[in-house]
Amino acid sequence: TGGAQGFTATAAGPVTPGISVQVWKTPGLEVQATMTLPVGPRGEENLGPRHIRFLHGKPSAFTSTHEGGGLYFSDSMANQDKVFQLVHDYGKGSLPGGFAVTRDDRYLVQALTGKNQVVLLDLYNPVQPKVLGSVGFDADPGEGGRARKGRPAAVAIGSEGARVAVADYTIDVPGEALDGDRRVYMLRIDRETKQLRFDPKFRAELTDQIGVDFNRTKWPHGDTGPARPRAVLFVSPMPRE
Repeated sequence: TGGAQGFTATAAGPVTPGISVQVWKTPGLEVQATMTLPVGPRGEENLGPRHIRFLHGKPSAFTSTHEGGGLYFSDSMANQDKVFQLVHDYGKGSLPGGFAVTRDDRYLVQALTGKNQVVLLDLYNPVQPKVLGSVGFDADPGEGGRARKGRPAAVAIGSEGARVAVADYTIDVPGEALDGDRRVYMLRIDRETKQLRFDPKFRAELTDQIGVDFNRTKWPHGDTGPARPRAVLFVSPMPRE
């Protein structure tokens, strides 16, 4: 867990980010370990760990820090003494949001809300991840190229490791307001070029624009009004008996 360390969404005033990650045992909800994230050269990289993702093939994990802009890695999750190390700095003000790791543990996709980008990292060496490329969310990815608010925050990767769903909305509560334009896009990881790109086939059924705008009245299931895409996920169909 990382998201609740020092953060209360209903509190007035500025957010107070935490600097630690905890491992809990279930059932019983017993704290097994509390790991304080070390700082880096900037002195603030460890502020605000919110998301944690485990590798699929190893007892290792990544966490990124929203306020600090750091990416941390631990290969000691199976050990009694667990530690994280800073392996990449996204930069001051980058505001990393959600991220995901492909099932083969080769690529990491990270939303950088502050930079209005989603970046692709190569995890061949997880202690030295390499940025391969990025896509921007401050403009319409279609032919118009009109400016957009963007602010990508939530990310999910399909089981095949090629599709990446991205939602442009972070949070809007009394303690923190970081709204986006409330759109959802589909990206593609090109394994040959090792780059990210928008999927032009993922379009709104009413406007034919790339991506789906959640600030809308009509939906396929009815006229239920606008919504906020806070998270995204892929659901596999149930096998037929």
